[in-house]
Amino acid sequence: MRVIRQDGVGRRGRTVARTTVLAAVLSLVATSCLLARPEGPDGLRYRDDVFSTVTTTSSIVYGQALSQTGVAITLYADLYEPSGDTAALRPLVIFVHGGSFKSGTRTSPELVDEATVLGKKGWVSASVSYRLSAQGCTVINAACVESIVDATEDAQAAVRFFRAHAADYRIDPTRIA
Repeated sequence: MRVIRQDGVGRRGRTVARTTVLAAVLSLVATSCLLARPEGPDGLRYRDDVFSTVTTTSSIVYGQALSQTGVAITLYADLYEPSGDTAALRPLVIFVHGGSFKSGTRTSPELVDEATVLGKKGWVSASVSYRLSAQGCTVINAACVESIVDATEDAQAAVRFFRAHAADYRIDPTRIA
């Protein structure tokens, strides 16, 4: 039995209306957050562009691993630093590219762009490679799970590498994301 309220709006109509209103409210909140400038002086490190250029160090070897087929893989990172930065310790953001564990690269344009944007604000970024598999994760199976585990281990190895070499790259080892 279908119940219709006196105003003629059924349960489905109310759900759609609520969802639409919720989406509109969330959209307005998100837009206002993007447009609102946080309080503070201009030139605030980590928020504003305080450096004009970024220095990139490519192909830093951060580890070795075996692929799912037993082939030795060298793991590389590209490091993005604010040019002319004199800070003794800087936070590090590590980027891991997408690609369903089958494709992608640490030099993906969107990662290079984001690392450059962060570098101009004073952050240090690293974009890392990880072991890829022929199957990837288009289907959830044992090879997919193994790919996820491999990529997780490789990302953890990158964190360990940068902690161990924090002094070399002037990275704060307690502030790695």
